[in-house]
Amino acid sequence: MIYVSQFLPQDKVSAFAQLNPAELLRETERAAGGNDLLNVHNELIDFRKKETAFLLDNESWNSKLLNLEDRNRAVEREVTRFLERDAILNKIKVLKLAIPWFKYDELATAYQECKEEKNTFKKDYDELYARVAPLEEKLQKEKNEQKKYDSSLKTSVKEVNDMMNVFFLIKYLDCKRKCR
Repeated sequence: MIYVSQFLPQDKVSAFAQLNPAELLRETERAAGGNDLLNVHNELIDFRKKETAFLLDNESWNSKLLNLEDRNRAVEREVTRFLERDAILNKIKVLKLAIPWFKYDELATAYQECKEEKNTFKKDYDELYARVAPLEEKLQKEKNEQKKYDSSLKTSVKEVNDMMNVFFLIKYLDCKRKCR
């Protein structure tokens, strides 16, 4: 059996012994497989670095994704609360618009009740007036007759007063004549 190290000069062997394990592997690959094996190993190292970078990048993106998902859930809750609030505000607007209609309905009902009550009172008034009308006519006739009598009484009283004045005047003159 032939050892590869037997054919190497001693300075190369001492330099070879001082290498760290990664450098030792590279130098062994160069010596055993040539540049092709070393190139393939370097590509594997580059791929491993890229894989590590991708894994770190993937972890970063996963962390960002989880953070964004949490924020999205929080925003969804806010959106849900906003939509509920908006629905409640719209309902309040509708109810505020309905208030005048309800008031109108109440007033219309009250107006109708008052109108019916007025009609009832008018009917009662008309019935009572129909019963009182003949008495009122009779009263008016009596008042007219009383006016006639009052007028004739005034005339008679005036005539009596005039006659008494004449009588007193005559008596006065008669007395004055006798006394002279």
